[in-house]
Amino acid sequence: VLESIFQNLEKGKDRVTAAKVGTQEVITAVIAATLTSVIIFVPLVFGKKTNYSIWLADTGTSIIIALLCSLFISLTLIPLGVGKLLRIDVREKSRWQVLAQASLGPRIRRVFARLPGLHRGGSQTGMDAPSPAREQRIMDRYVLMVDWCLRHRFLCGLVLVPAVVGVSFFALKKVPDNSPEAQDLQNLSIQYEFSENYHYAKIEQHYVNPVEKFLLASKERFKIKDVDSFYGNNEANTRVHFDKERITLEQLVEIRKQIAAELPVIPGAEIKLGRQEGAEAQTWISMNLFGDDSATLQALAREARNRLRKTGKFSEIHNDLDRGRQEVQIRLNRELAKKYNISPESVSRVLGIVVRGQRLRGFRTSGGEVDIWVRLQASDREDLEDLKSMVVGAGPNGEEILLSQVADLDIVKTPGLLQREDRRTFTWMFANYTGDKRDEGMKLVTEVMNSLDYPSGYGWSYGFWTRRRAQEDQEFYFNLLLALFMVYFVMASLFESLAHPFAIMTSLPFAMVGVAWTLYLTGTPLNLMAMIGLMVLLGIVVNNGIVMLDHVNNLRRRGMPRSSAILLGCRERFRPILMTAITTIVGLIPLAMGKSGIFELRYFPLARTVMGGLAASTVLTLLVLPTYYTLFDDLAVWLKRTWLASNPGTVTEIPKFKPLSKTP
Repeated sequence: VLESIFQNLEKGKDRVTAAKVGTQEVITAVIAATLTSVIIFVPLVFGKKTNYSIWLADTGTSIIIALLCSLFISLTLIPLGVGKLLRIDVREKSRWQVLAQASLGPRIRRVFARLPGLHRGGSQTGMDAPSPAREQRIMDRYVLMVDWCLRHRFLCGLVLVPAVVGVSFFALKKVPDNSPEAQDLQNLSIQYEFSENYHYAKIEQHYVNPVEKFLLASKERFKIKDVDSFYGNNEANTRVHFDKERITLEQLVEIRKQIAAELPVIPGAEIKLGRQEGAEAQTWISMNLFGDDSATLQALAREARNRLRKTGKFSEIHNDLDRGRQEVQIRLNRELAKKYNISPESVSRVLGIVVRGQRLRGFRTSGGEVDIWVRLQASDREDLEDLKSMVVGAGPNGEEILLSQVADLDIVKTPGLLQREDRRTFTWMFANYTGDKRDEGMKLVTEVMNSLDYPSGYGWSYGFWTRRRAQEDQEFYFNLLLALFMVYFVMASLFESLAHPFAIMTSLPFAMVGVAWTLYLTGTPLNLMAMIGLMVLLGIVVNNGIVMLDHVNNLRRRGMPRSSAILLGCRERFRPILMTAITTIVGLIPLAMGKSGIFELRYFPLARTVMGGLAASTVLTLLVLPTYYTLFDDLAVWLKRTWLASNPGTVTEIPKFKPLSKTP
């Protein structure tokens, strides 16, 4: 709005007239551009709740409110300020402008002097002030490039630009889905898997304290800030907090490996690093094995784990076998037990007394009743041989029958829990893929799991979290497509044409060129934050095209030939489009270079996605959008003529355009 008013001031209008006319010239384009940015968030705010919508709902609401307030201010306060309050004279510089220029160093002044449109006529001194001729040359060169594209529109629009976009999509395929730089890895989790049921006091003394002692002894070497632990009966977890001010990402990755290799080995528990917080959605792939028999599922899970490890692409593989406990399984020989008249109940009762103990009648004292329990002392029941030598019955001649004579005893590891889904027993697995592309990891998992020898009635599927991630991706792409349709219809209502919005929609593949190369060259992952950036970018990149083509259409309505209207419209909208893009990109630089984040994810992929896409879209929109405008405009005219030829009863005047000018 301000740029349009300023252009009218340059044409000699007074401030009030320039404010009115300048605002009226762009009011439709400004409203449409705001609506396209707002409407992007509507499917996410009011649609199905997913990870993407949860992240974007509150953000989208804030952006919508800010954009609507900005629209109100730009159409009310800015014209008021220019027309009534501010004293702007394009012929002379104000005193503060002269002082500001004098305060800048000569090098900075020369940089600003090269930028077009930052200085208009008036009092400019010496070589630091750009001459009108220099600015005119920049504009003339830009218009010459646009005119060349128009005169070679089939070469540019159907060959060169599609080739550039196609090559960029190959670069996009090389962009990783995840990287350590995009995550906040300053915390580390250490898990304890116990083979028996332990009291929390024993866990603290024999397991947690030694681990904490090991970590604190290496506090400086590992750059640890603090250590805290949680423990209860048969469970424990230790969290390591690194000093992120003294550690780099490369050091952190190496320190994690050192801690994993040097963790204390204590009998009775497996101590290992837990799954990295914040990384599950990107690098972890979950699978379920289905079947009827738990033992068969355990065997399949072990085989799947071994085969996944052999690929060398998975750093950690977990399943519910890790949560299991070692126990003694006793299988009675039915024939021998029947021969000696030994029942499973009698064996269970004897084992209960020996291992768990038997409560006897309480002993009464003057102070009250005291509970009495009887069982074998620990030294007589800790070894498997002790259990085998237990007497469980008597033979025909009164001889003792030992447990080992009528039963087989084995120590086995059992699942920590039994789970069922769709009335089928299943066991779950998690595999941490170390590659860059999650899709490649899923293909590898599919190959390994399909190669297993499944008995009849057994099979596998992806786990809940992996399936949920796939469903959320599909929901996101559906919302993206819905937003595209909504943006298209907003532009169609603006231009009163079904063809012209297609020209502006070419800004989207233009943006993908910048996104692909920015992410590829900077090593930025295409993760959740980058996808959110794509969603935001969708509503931004079309704004430049709306501002340009709305002005071109206004010039054509005044009777100007199409080619002349395009060249003049490009010239007059070059400066506001460039200014808007540069201010947006510069504003995102701190976020793109910083390390701020939330919930283990950093924001810089979002900022870099928007910056790269907006930069490429701005350049290609300024140069190539007029070419696509003429192509779609000619297509619309041809379709209209074809329809009229097939319906001779309809009479409509067809505008005849002059051929494209070869000179600006």
